[in-house]
Amino acid sequence: MRKQYGIAAIVMAAGICAPALAQDSISSLGGDLPGDALNPWNPNCASYVVDLSPFTSTKGHLFGVAPLLKTSQIGSTNFNNLFSSSTISPSTSTGVAYSVPTYSLWENAPGAGVHGEMNSAGVPKTPEGLASRFAIALNEFGTAEGGASFNGIIGAYVNYNESDANRLYVDRRQAAVNMPDEFAGDSSQFGGLSVDANGNIFYRGDNNGAIGGNQLAGNNLFRTRLLDRDCGTMNLISAAPTLDATDRLVVNHPDVLGVPNNIPARVAGGNGLSVDGTAFGLTAELVVADTGSHTQTPAHLDTTGGIGGDHRGSFGTTTHDFLGNGADYTLALLAKDAQAGSGETRILNVTSVDAAGAVLGNKGFEIPLSITDNDDGFVINYTGQGQPNNYGGSTLFRGGVGHVAIGRDQAGRGLMAAMVNENGFQDDFANQIVVCRYDAATGAEEWTLAAYVDQANAFNPVVNTSKEICDASGAVIGMITDLPDITGGLPLGPGMSAPAIDSVGNIWFLSAVKLLDRGPNGEPDFDGALIRAIYNPATFSYKLEMILETGQVFAGLNSGRNYRVDFLGSSTAAGGATPGTIYSSNMAEFAWNNTDVSTADTSDPITNGGLIFGTAITYDTNEDGRYNNPTSVFFDPAFPADESYSVGLYVGYYQDTVPCPADLNGDGALDFFDIVGLLGPRLDYNGDTVFDFFDIVAFLTDFQAGCP
Repeated sequence: MRKQYGIAAIVMAAGICAPALAQDSISSLGGDLPGDALNPWNPNCASYVVDLSPFTSTKGHLFGVAPLLKTSQIGSTNFNNLFSSSTISPSTSTGVAYSVPTYSLWENAPGAGVHGEMNSAGVPKTPEGLASRFAIALNEFGTAEGGASFNGIIGAYVNYNESDANRLYVDRRQAAVNMPDEFAGDSSQFGGLSVDANGNIFYRGDNNGAIGGNQLAGNNLFRTRLLDRDCGTMNLISAAPTLDATDRLVVNHPDVLGVPNNIPARVAGGNGLSVDGTAFGLTAELVVADTGSHTQTPAHLDTTGGIGGDHRGSFGTTTHDFLGNGADYTLALLAKDAQAGSGETRILNVTSVDAAGAVLGNKGFEIPLSITDNDDGFVINYTGQGQPNNYGGSTLFRGGVGHVAIGRDQAGRGLMAAMVNENGFQDDFANQIVVCRYDAATGAEEWTLAAYVDQANAFNPVVNTSKEICDASGAVIGMITDLPDITGGLPLGPGMSAPAIDSVGNIWFLSAVKLLDRGPNGEPDFDGALIRAIYNPATFSYKLEMILETGQVFAGLNSGRNYRVDFLGSSTAAGGATPGTIYSSNMAEFAWNNTDVSTADTSDPITNGGLIFGTAITYDTNEDGRYNNPTSVFFDPAFPADESYSVGLYVGYYQDTVPCPADLNGDGALDFFDIVGLLGPRLDYNGDTVFDFFDIVAFLTDFQAGCP
């Protein structure tokens, strides 16, 4: 028996059918600076409860959303730091202990939270039984009071009971900082990043622009073991000999290293391995590193058949044996072709490796000059300049990670995707997401488009040269558009992020969109949005649905205040891809709770094992409907100030059914201990706000039905 929860009732209780919750709090001051973001130096840990809020996409699919992390605060003129790259573990560990025993819970409580001075305290909550657990991490940056450039890494374990999966237990830890306090100079600059389910966080570091002591030298790769972090100790990344729970994987390397991905501990053993590539060197090489040793080889690149010998960007990864040669793990990144001069970045290069990172084989897939969208028949014809070009600028050093998304479909065929700049330049306004499907058994290679906006759209908006977005009935509600439709000019682009692939081949990305009939006279609205391209394996095609959009207002059930999502972007202010947008490592490879989805419909939300990305939100702290951010150029001093934060936003599966509701302690068995769990704390089992005879009857009914 599966106990059904009434989604309509939940949504009505939330006030709005949209995202809410997480480190969902406002300060006890009730608005304006300084807010309640944590200091990055002390304390180094905080644990709190997050209740996912249900919402539906434009096609009516149910998901849960929560801003899981706020960045830290280091200055007096902002509520907290800006976000850079973010990441989520590819899989979830199941049947494990909660990472800490107790978490703070507050519900509909303005002013409650985890800041010792700016919040009232929540109620301690001790979960029972075993947990499922994944890990996330977020880069943050800002200017400290002393003028130095602050970098920080925040990591978190996210725990849940699979029978009560909408309640998340977040164990937040400051993984690393680059200066000892807000008035000191910085000893390093770092970026990245990637993480595995064990909480091993991989990132790079150097001393670019550093002004403090004990500076790093050359290029360095690090791994911080989140579970081993001492909550009473600051982890300062410098050349000093002592770091906390952090391994120096590569030290003072003479070649430029990009941001690393990893072979997770569940595959490689130990604490996992860093996988990275040299950049701007004479020979492009794969760098595989563990504590105290690393290997380098150019064997990861396919140089046959006119394909060049140079790579670009950072690795996407998958457990799928993409090339069918017995790989334990597969890597994918962009590579140059062998045209005259430096060539164009038109190769999706796949590398098979064993558990130790040794190369087993490689194959280059060249993006065709003509690709047809198998859904609507649109054809893109590239000149020689059309190529992915979202890897330059600060992205090489700050992340995100994974310019090529790689995975599989339910038939075991390999899938790859990349964002192409049609005219080849970094701030190109014409972008497409191209997809390759590869059958290793037959060698068959197919290409299609998941999304597109052709350059003709910018010069002649009447011409339908962009992919349409539909609702549940199939009606067109909008379309992908170019970034100048939102910005009015600069930056030009890109208007799309890199793609990420979920467990069954759906593609997720951020994009500029044109939404129809939004104004009072039918005018369109131009926004940033989170898009899912739903995969049809029978026709090798994709249809688009909108998941979230900029400007939506959602109910914060913990804070008791609504908040607005202010940013869903893909480009920097100067043009070119931003490190803070979506890349392939922002999405879990496996389905929710590692569920077997071999026979699931590809549109089923359970196929999404989790997506994390950076955004900004503003709380309506005084409930006047204005979202008046005092740090914004749009602040209106005639009205009370509100609170605004940079957050890591999570989009995942929302559990509308509980598989075994009577298993109160989550140990997978129905026994005496579950009865104690009901009677001991006097649980309101049927949700009518009182504990009485009817709770006992409902519990016994489910208890007798057993677990599926």
